Amino acid sequence: MRYFFDTSALVKRYIKESGSEVIDNTIDKASDILVSALTHIETVSAFRRLLSEEKICEVNYEKLKSELNKDFKDFTILPVSQKTLNKAYQIVDADDLRTLDAIQLATAILYSNKIDQLVAADQRLLSAAENNNLDTIDPLK
Repeated sequence: MRYFFDTSALVKRYIKESGSEVIDNTIDKASDILVSALTHIETVSAFRRLLSEEKICEVNYEKLKSELNKDFKDFTILPVSQKTLNKAYQIVDADDLRTLDAIQLATAILYSNKIDQLVAADQRLLSAAENNNLDTIDPLK
């Protein structure tokens, strides 16, 4: 199976929380993990926020980044093109998503022929994905 991971789900691979086991199992059985080109920086930003909020220490922050960087070598990274941004513009209006979620969803839609399921832990994004005929996995269910 080929899975497109939104940052909301991918973070659960590194920060153990509700849904992490589903994420680990999904990654283990995947033939390919696809992500948007923005997912790497968005995930590091999530780690940085945890550091700023003192929920993790500097050593753990660096360890998380290292694990992410290692995994990214095996992921298929989908570009954010002008076509993606144009689609995201439409999605913001139609599905009332935040900017980065709209770009994530636009990427998944434009590459839907390469994706079996979209994996996300954001309910609004999951709903919008389903509205756009994408099969989804919610690790929180």
